[in-house]
Amino acid sequence: MLQYRFSPSNNLRLFYRTSTDTPSISQLQGVIDNTNPLILSSGNPDLKQSFTQTLLARYGKTDRETGRILIGYVSASHRRDYIGTASFFAETDTLIQQSVLLLQGSQISTPVNLDGYWNVRSFFTLGLPVEALKSNLNMNVGLTYTRTPGLINNEENIADIYNLNGGVVLGSNISERVDFTLSAAANYNIVKKTIFPELDGNYLVQLTSAKATWLPWQNLILDTNLGLSQYAGLGGEFDQTIVLWNAGVGYKFLKGNAGEVKLMMADILNQNNSISRTVNAFYIEDNQTQVLGRYVMLNFTYRLRNFRL
Repeated sequence: MLQYRFSPSNNLRLFYRTSTDTPSISQLQGVIDNTNPLILSSGNPDLKQSFTQTLLARYGKTDRETGRILIGYVSASHRRDYIGTASFFAETDTLIQQSVLLLQGSQISTPVNLDGYWNVRSFFTLGLPVEALKSNLNMNVGLTYTRTPGLINNEENIADIYNLNGGVVLGSNISERVDFTLSAAANYNIVKKTIFPELDGNYLVQLTSAKATWLPWQNLILDTNLGLSQYAGLGGEFDQTIVLWNAGVGYKFLKGNAGEVKLMMADILNQNNSISRTVNAFYIEDNQTQVLGRYVMLNFTYRLRNFRL
């Protein structure tokens, strides 16, 4: 990797970076993998390494008198000879490489070098104290754009993915015996494709959480956290709201409060779930995973703090 840095001021820095991505051994092997006769894959011995150029601007400023912090960056990357995927969908039974029969409705994918890959990112965060609440407030916003090329039946398919995200976090600074954190974050995604426009769509993922810890008496600890996950635009059963609530009680003891025993209950409302979406140039995949659910756990923690040489 090659990198150049230029600092026009103490707060602003510019970077120029280059890097290469070498094909893996499996990507270079020109052998068809027919483990799954409906979804075949093959390497490409003619693959070349890709070359990436990145320009990045980073800004940071701290005001010690007011306690405000402003940090931001903007980056743009272009990749030449991007290692993408060429997919062929058989409309009829087709003989490939003169020896392998590709059945109607099945497909084969091969890595190929393509031009036109772009990735643009931006992120800004502002932190400032809130004296009335004896807390710190952090706000952030970001935008990401990714352009990914691919081939479907020898026709170029471009996937344009936009992601707008923002969030706010309020963290307490009241005392050693009271601590809380309130946060909210949202991700809005826009997906557009030149082929299969029926897969285009917009979806929103919103996460809200509240955490609190309280020491009401001596070394007794009470804590709880509540999280709200909302999914919209995924469609069907994936559009849902999940509430995750955990709570526990603990006690610190031993010398220097090094030991802690804690009884906690996780997922009190028994709503925990796992939802994710994968987007690329060829398809959109939604996954929903059933996780552990409600349970009670007793644990003991001992902290090692002093190390003598």
